Amino acid sequence: LHGVLYAEHRRETYGFGWDTASLTGDILGRGLVPTPSDWAREVNALAAEVRAPLLAPAGAGGPPRLALEASARLERADGGFDSGVRPAAGLVANPGRGLTLRASWADTFRAPGLVQLFSPQSEGYYNSVPDPRRPVALTGDLYDGPNVSRLVRTGGNPALRPELGRVIQAGATWAPTAGALAGLALEATWFRYDINDLIAGVSPAYVLDNELGGLGDLVHRDAGAETYTNTTTAPITVLTGPAGATTLVAPGQSAAVPGRLQRIDSYTVNLSRRRLIGADFGVRYARELAPLGRSEEHTSELQSRGLIS
Repeated sequence: LHGVLYAEHRRETYGFGWDTASLTGDILGRGLVPTPSDWAREVNALAAEVRAPLLAPAGAGGPPRLALEASARLERADGGFDSGVRPAAGLVANPGRGLTLRASWADTFRAPGLVQLFSPQSEGYYNSVPDPRRPVALTGDLYDGPNVSRLVRTGGNPALRPELGRVIQAGATWAPTAGALAGLALEATWFRYDINDLIAGVSPAYVLDNELGGLGDLVHRDAGAETYTNTTTAPITVLTGPAGATTLVAPGQSAAVPGRLQRIDSYTVNLSRRRLIGADFGVRYARELAPLGRSEEHTSELQSRGLIS
């Protein structure tokens, strides 16, 4: 039985500032910038890990035929980011003939970084961002199209929540230690990652495409709604729901749309969930090469011939 305890304390700092011209607004095309600021926080963590053999080794000095690996971690960071106890466990089997089988799961936690939380917010303009809820073909308003400079606010997001997730893995390694295949290793691993409240940056176009799917707070519009009639001879696609759901407005049909865009906030945000399932495969081969350079016998022979001193 082997075990280890681990304790960690760290201090994280982040700061930003500006030159004099930026602070006074003397740069063409740029307004006043946020006041320079500095941020810091303390992070403490405690972890424990244990490895326990469940079945004795097949031979003297070899690994146990079955072993349990388990760990737990607790992390707390200033700002109310508390992981709680995040456990992990796994089994490792060595049935023999160079074969190793493994399976594990772990609960994960990641607090947002200071840059993601407190980087300065600033405003700029972006083109090529049409409004999917107000297509120009329906409204006839060129302001809804791609050839308009959109006011976009970017920067940190103090309202971020930590990421929570679960990782499940299973795999096998075959690495014979004798015979013609000694030095060869074949590996295969299946994995599944489920992450909730994923911390990610989002583009203005992504924000508009998901306005009805949880990012509505990042879209600022004129108040009220407007109704337009499709005066063309073809159906017009209008974004009307989450996950890219659209509605076709037939010729002669009317539809209500929200007010004009005022501003898009393109912050770092928490997305609802991300799932990643896949497999990795690997092949390795290692062998011992003859030593490079001159051997002692070769050196003595060269010296006897007077070729080297």
